[in-house]
Amino acid sequence: MIIMSRFTQNLMYAVIFLAIFAACIYFFTFNKNYEAKGVYLPNTEIKLPSTDRNNVKVYNLRYQSDTEGSIGMIRTSIHVSDEKDFQKLCDKDLNKAVELAAENGIHEIKYACLYPEGQIDQLSSVSLQAYAFRD
Repeated sequence: MIIMSRFTQNLMYAVIFLAIFAACIYFFTFNKNYEAKGVYLPNTEIKLPSTDRNNVKVYNLRYQSDTEGSIGMIRTSIHVSDEKDFQKLCDKDLNKAVELAAENGIHEIKYACLYPEGQIDQLSSVSLQAYAFRD
């Protein structure tokens, strides 16, 4: 049986406590690799066969009238913590939208990125709204 002095035992507890505290701080605050999430909302109940991701045409949405004739909408979102990341996160949203479009048989999407206004906090996100079209 090993007998430790009270000081050694308290020192060991302090080291274990600091290690657990450091691990919690690392896992809950330094994870900035967020993944875009999204959903396709069809206008019809018809399930279209998937298409090749490389064949999905992508356009910026310029006018509200450009949405006429769409067969659905794609919405994606990703957490943002810094204004410098807006364009990079919009590109991640767009890649997710193209992936969802290909899975749902969409040939063309017209999109607009939506950025948070005001102060950025833990609930801020960069969103993308895309309208889906098929030939």
